[in-house]
Amino acid sequence: MKPDPVPGYSIHESNTGDYYYVNKRTGESQWERPPPDHTQSPHPPMPTPVGQTLPSISGSMPTLFNNQIEEERVPNLMVAKGAIALIIVSIFLPYVSLGGLVEVTGLDIIVDTIEFLDAISEVDAEEFEDSGSGSADSGEGVDVPFRYFMLVIGGIMILFSPWFFVLSAIISSVVVFSGQKTPKIMGWIHLGFFITMFLMLAIGETVLDEWAGDLGFSIIDLLGIGIWLGGLSSIGLIYENS
Repeated sequence: MKPDPVPGYSIHESNTGDYYYVNKRTGESQWERPPPDHTQSPHPPMPTPVGQTLPSISGSMPTLFNNQIEEERVPNLMVAKGAIALIIVSIFLPYVSLGGLVEVTGLDIIVDTIEFLDAISEVDAEEFEDSGSGSADSGEGVDVPFRYFMLVIGGIMILFSPWFFVLSAIISSVVVFSGQKTPKIMGWIHLGFFITMFLMLAIGETVLDEWAGDLGFSIIDLLGIGIWLGGLSSIGLIYENS
């Protein structure tokens, strides 16, 4: 039975039926099974056809790796899309609620604002030319706290909030559906608007307690579910999950 091959040696059979080993590198022969000679390459190099080069995988590996990274970095826009939908829904919910008896939705504020601006545009400015004098000094010497102006600004921001939320939803939709990106910048602006409005109302309402005493309710309590939903949905515009 012919013995197993040994790396670096060839096996030959003598006339008597015995096997001996010949070193392929030195040509020396021996009867005992030698240790493997790893200095000889067991497989010759594959010849390269003339005019052709073997493809190199060193250049393709970084490309595949970079493509995989890019795929992993694609943001999940489902949260942003859900936030945009909630902002739109909030327009049809109460922005101002007086104990559940009187509720004003964001859509009502938009419609009333349009009607108010339309009424102002029809007023003749000449009617006020003669009524602007005679009482200019009536408020002289009245010290108005700065918190009063904060309360006024907060009230104005409530009136503009549905307009701002609609604009935010439109801009965010363009970024999400066209650019395939998370509208983080618009989300921070949206959240900043809501926080500023809240602080203006929370700090400014303290002036009412000084003027009229404890009213038994807070202006913050008058904010309806719609304005809370529309304002806090901006967090979904900022959140990014790749």
